Amino acid sequence: MIQLAQHDKWKPVFLENLRAQVEEVLDIEKDTEHLEVEEKDSQWTLTSSHPQAQDDELAEVSLSSPNSRAISMTLTCSFTHPTVEEAERLSALQDLIRRKAQALDRLRVGEFEHPDEGKQALAEHLTSIGGRFWAIVIGINRYSDDEVPDLRGCLADTTLIVDYLLDTLKVPQQHILVLTSPLDNKHEVGCNGLPTRAAILAALYDHFRDNDAVQMGDNLLFYFAGYGSFYDGYTSFGASNMRTEAICPLDRGVNSSASIYDISGYELDIIFAEICKSKSLNLTVVLDCSFIGSNTRTFDGIGEHLGRRVIASLDLEDIALRMFECAAKDSRRLPVCVSSAYPYFQRDTSPYVLLVASQPYQWANEVLSSEDQPRWVGAFTWALVSALTSPTMGINATYVDLVAKMQLTIPQTPVVAGLRKLSRLWRQEDVLRSEAGI
Repeated sequence: MIQLAQHDKWKPVFLENLRAQVEEVLDIEKDTEHLEVEEKDSQWTLTSSHPQAQDDELAEVSLSSPNSRAISMTLTCSFTHPTVEEAERLSALQDLIRRKAQALDRLRVGEFEHPDEGKQALAEHLTSIGGRFWAIVIGINRYSDDEVPDLRGCLADTTLIVDYLLDTLKVPQQHILVLTSPLDNKHEVGCNGLPTRAAILAALYDHFRDNDAVQMGDNLLFYFAGYGSFYDGYTSFGASNMRTEAICPLDRGVNSSASIYDISGYELDIIFAEICKSKSLNLTVVLDCSFIGSNTRTFDGIGEHLGRRVIASLDLEDIALRMFECAAKDSRRLPVCVSSAYPYFQRDTSPYVLLVASQPYQWANEVLSSEDQPRWVGAFTWALVSALTSPTMGINATYVDLVAKMQLTIPQTPVVAGLRKLSRLWRQEDVLRSEAGI
């Protein structure tokens, strides 16, 4: 229902705009209906064996270990790859659904008497969150291995995220830890160090889990922009269908002296569970990278000028097993049931919210920003920050609402997952109760 403030008038210009917006919604509805019929006929599905999994965007895999303890991966997907045509239709359908949500949003005047008043109230409310907000922001354009192609937009992405935290949420500078790759031998302003494997893990422990200044219930944000990778599993354990995604640290590589492994989804899941248990359930994980398998076909029409944030897995026998063993031997881990072959743990049903740049069969791309002086950015991060700073982002917006408001101009559909994805953005329930005097 359209609500108008008293000072709004039914002027011809307003009525014409209203008519155009309604027609836009109806046109999108027609296109959506056509694609929905085709989508129902397609033969591919995302599958999940976890009975509580409600996220059809991101499936979870559970495998049975020798001691019958469940092994669960939040970041691992099991799916049948679609054909190019099916993937294109699905992307078109998801784009139309997102456009429809945005068009309907423009038809709503909102909760406040006037848009300016709403924007001011939202700004004041978000500012009240900043003091209880902590962030780890990581961006890697250039990797230590000279054979790894440079990315172009990851440092710009970290700037976008940090500016949002500082300017919109008013997060104190000392609450934000930034790790970025060197650019022309110079660090970005505000950088706290290089995003090596050791530094990333240390940041999770020191800045989040073991930080006495972080209070239970504070908001925690882990943001990563760089390469992602995908591992098919290992033969020693006999689990040919075991897969894991991983984020790639600056110093990843295999050489004669030492090997620096990627940080697997398993390892991250364990650390995130420790953080949620010891500090806060209000953890949001944002990954601007992709984990598409090497055998997955890409879409037609995506030009080579788009940087793709995925890279081949490290070439080493039983590499996934070695990654898991490395995680199990981490001396900073909390005491849990650990096997020498694999880091088993009692799963905590994903209390954090996970935002990923693309679907499992899509690339996470870099594009030129729509600014007077364009710069390379992650398509996902640009759309994310644009949505977060939009005046239509209301106080009651959820993480699902946030993704619906994101506008990407390429075939790339963000994923939101986690049992708390329908909670208010940045978990504002406690703040709202405080403001209401409850």
